[in-house]
Amino acid sequence: MTSSNARRRQRGDFRPKLIALSVAACFSLSNGQSLANPTGGTVGSGSATFASSGNTLTITNSANAIINWQSFSIGVNEITQFLQSSGASAVLNRVVGANGVIPQSVIDGVLSSNGRVFLLNSSGIVIGSSGRIDVAGFMASSLTLSDQDFLSGRLRFTETPGAGGVSNAGVIDTSSGGPGGRVFLVGLTIFTVASLVCAGSQGQEMLVGARFVQGIGGAMASAVSLGMIVTLFPEPAKRARAVAVWAMGGAIASSSGPVMGGLLTLVSWRLIFFINVPAGAAALVLLARTAPSPRRPAPIRTAS
Repeated sequence: MTSSNARRRQRGDFRPKLIALSVAACFSLSNGQSLANPTGGTVGSGSATFASSGNTLTITNSANAIINWQSFSIGVNEITQFLQSSGASAVLNRVVGANGVIPQSVIDGVLSSNGRVFLLNSSGIVIGSSGRIDVAGFMASSLTLSDQDFLSGRLRFTETPGAGGVSNAGVIDTSSGGPGGRVFLVGLTIFTVASLVCAGSQGQEMLVGARFVQGIGGAMASAVSLGMIVTLFPEPAKRARAVAVWAMGGAIASSSGPVMGGLLTLVSWRLIFFINVPAGAAALVLLARTAPSPRRPAPIRTAS
């Protein structure tokens, strides 16, 4: 009887684990994500050479080179490195996919460069908990940036219908770029600008379109904020406290938001959008002034 009960307990303990593993496997298969170094790179502007050695892919590119990839993911224990002429150099990586399918970018390994790296993927970008970005500057987005705007230094992004999200659970370190190192994850800027457009919208179509863009920016900014905590608090105990404060702030905002929104609509419905503008602008100013240090490199640096 005792042996039978033990077997039942073992089967009972195993069943939830089996279900969890099965669900995880279904998600991993359905996402169709390629967890390997980038593949199918073709040069769209400038010059670049590609060399693979073991688990490392090395790209040597000219300043402001543009590379279109069939896929851009980095698996665990994989390394993709860009060798550039200087810290001011930049490379634009755009995922265009193959046969009409654009796979999501999943960074679970190391992306490194002595210069700035741009990564655009309309299907979304996920930096996993084991992912590390070690560059002079980094920008990830699911929006669209034309070759001409990139080459001209204009970060003029346009909406991508059905664009995926950008999330970061890893470490983004731009300290190698020194005082000029920049990470420009565009979520907060998009959210702030879209809020202003919502507040001043003159028609239903304009409001709906701006609200859609605002939602994309908000999702991106939320992911970036959690990634900043991972970068700023490398010690597990301090990181746990920081995440707790972050989560509590989100809970307070979620519960108080509807109440504040209801009060603001008594004056004007436009205020529920406009109130985001000064808050977003203040956050961008504070982030731009964050001083880098060896222990806590500034997560976001914006050009003035």
